[in-house]
Amino acid sequence: MQAKSKTEQAVVPTADAEARIAEAAETILRAIGEDPTRDGLVDTPGRVARAMLELTSGYASDPYEILGTVFEEPAGAPAGDLVVVEGIPFHALCEHHLLPFPGVATVGYVPSGRIVGLSKIPRLVDAFARRLQVQERLTAQVADALNDALAPAGVGVLVSAEHLCLAARGARQPGVVMTTEAMRGSLRTDAALREALARAHDRGVLIAKPGLDGHDRGAKVLARGLRDEGFEVIYTGLRRTVDAIVAAAIEEDVDVVGCSILSGAHATLLPKLVASLRASGASDVLVVAGGIIPEADRPELEQAGISGIFGPGTTIAEVATFLRANARRR
Repeated sequence: MQAKSKTEQAVVPTADAEARIAEAAETILRAIGEDPTRDGLVDTPGRVARAMLELTSGYASDPYEILGTVFEEPAGAPAGDLVVVEGIPFHALCEHHLLPFPGVATVGYVPSGRIVGLSKIPRLVDAFARRLQVQERLTAQVADALNDALAPAGVGVLVSAEHLCLAARGARQPGVVMTTEAMRGSLRTDAALREALARAHDRGVLIAKPGLDGHDRGAKVLARGLRDEGFEVIYTGLRRTVDAIVAAAIEEDVDVVGCSILSGAHATLLPKLVASLRASGASDVLVVAGGIIPEADRPELEQAGISGIFGPGTTIAEVATFLRANARRR
């Protein structure tokens, strides 16, 4: 196992860390012209201190200890098979501006005698993410730690994140996503393994509002939520025709088309959409729908090819779980 770098070793904050951070936060408030004693700000320095300690709690975690317990690969397991843990959400803190960059990671490895428990890989990502980071280093650290602990035939890590230092300041470009990769061993040399890992990481979703509905707040909330869950999301906007939705789905090569419908036109538009996708050679695209759709209409829609119907109250996490389980691997 390689020697740990300074950024990989467990670090414990000083005993007075919370008080010192709170004092620094109060200094910042005064520097920008605010009054730390006014209502709304009086408790802010303490909140900032506690948040900063939580966002950097990964320093207190030893990634190599997390991976300390490994198991022998099951007898008879096919050699060269890829093990993938996808959709791992994380929140890291940019070391350049101390602004968050939330994202999602996909980690894969090809065992060579040893495997690790499923929960260890998300914990490993979290341990490296919750510290002052840059995305490139975070990606490499996860790959190297797994490579050191398991000595697998290959390791691959893909990380996609949106950086607030780009979205909220400077260029002010919200929605821009950065993707980094770290490939070791057979994942570096085998194009088929890399492609399989990339398919697990990237799932394209087209969110559409067919019909005459004039409100799209719910669709926008869904689009943003699925982006936060690690999906590549395209939102087409209001009042799209079936032909326009199909054309966009094919052009963008998406895996899922999700329709938000409130007008009651679901019985006509949704079957027409599925039929049009099939006629265009895109029968493997998953079609789901959300809105106020009567229970009595659902069997007919499912028979027509609608794979999932989500009513009011369905959470983003539930939708994301369904899509990960049912969408094709590109």
